[in-house]
Amino acid sequence: MRQVRIGLVLTVLVLSCSARSNRAQYADPPQNPSIPETLTPETSALEEIDPNPSDNKHLTMNLQNASNLSMFQLQERLYSSDQTVSGLALGELIRRGEQATPVLLEALTHENPRTRRLAAEGLQEIADPASADALFQATQDINGEVRARAAIALYTLGDDRGLEALVANLNDYPDILHSPYTASMYPLMKGGQEVLPLIVPLLRSEDQLTRERAFLIVEAVATRLPEVENWENLWRSLGSYSPTAPQTERDTAAQQWENWLEQL
Repeated sequence: MRQVRIGLVLTVLVLSCSARSNRAQYADPPQNPSIPETLTPETSALEEIDPNPSDNKHLTMNLQNASNLSMFQLQERLYSSDQTVSGLALGELIRRGEQATPVLLEALTHENPRTRRLAAEGLQEIADPASADALFQATQDINGEVRARAAIALYTLGDDRGLEALVANLNDYPDILHSPYTASMYPLMKGGQEVLPLIVPLLRSEDQLTRERAFLIVEAVATRLPEVENWENLWRSLGSYSPTAPQTERDTAAQQWENWLEQL
């Protein structure tokens, strides 16, 4: 499976990502939402690719010679400002697995936030338990994209701190092609009942986007619970919550969701 994923990294990295416009609002979310290509580990390194990359011949590498590079050489390329070069280096580091963990842990503290984000993506793919504490620290990075990627990586490791980190960084790293979705939303939406106690209280948030995102997660999780036979019936029975309704109506419905959650 890792070989397939790395193949996607190295294949897609030659493409330019030009579609940048926001699309649907809350009223028009994607059906059966899943992580879109723009935010998967295979392609998220591409989001800022320069369609006219520099001609740094000494840094240029391809699929044939990447496997022959030393760790030091890969680290040098991971730090490159040429985004194709750094993306290819990341793919090769992921392919090498846990032996690349020290390089990525060092990159996780690099001065360039994009490099730190790539490091978090790589550590997510490698899933080395030794990276857990560093990833937790990175969930408090000053850069939102780094925080979100580190939270996803920590959650992927199965670390007990991962779920709370995802919720804490819920609004970081928006998916520009699928508004109002964010990077942290996708693993939360695939979670189980354990997600709800942390998300349902956000239905009362003062921030509308936070409410919208929280409700999308509640819907995604609740519809998979064996206790929920019909989502629309449940939604109506609990006050027809809407993130855009007046506060009194929202809070009344949110209270019913909290009561329902206590009875699960």
